Amino acid sequence: KARIVEAPTFEIYKEGKIFVVDGPAVQRVMRRVNVEDNESLHYFHKCLDDLGVNQALKKAGVQEGDTVRVVDWELEWYD
Repeated sequence: KARIVEAPTFEIYKEGKIFVVDGPAVQRVMRRVNVEDNESLHYFHKCLDDLGVNQALKKAGVQEGDTVRVVDWELEWYD
């Protein structure tokens, strides 16, 4: 795996066409999120923004419609 972004609390790399986000801070957030609950998802996106993950993904070249895997959960990127 080729790292695209490496920060103290997370890293971003690509597996084929999928952007993968992982690391201790992101794993902590995922443990607190219920992906079936809208309020919980809002918290999840705010946490990613606060950690700088969203900005790092943009710098890494993520485009609308790309698949992003955060730990073990896949989502479609939208801006």
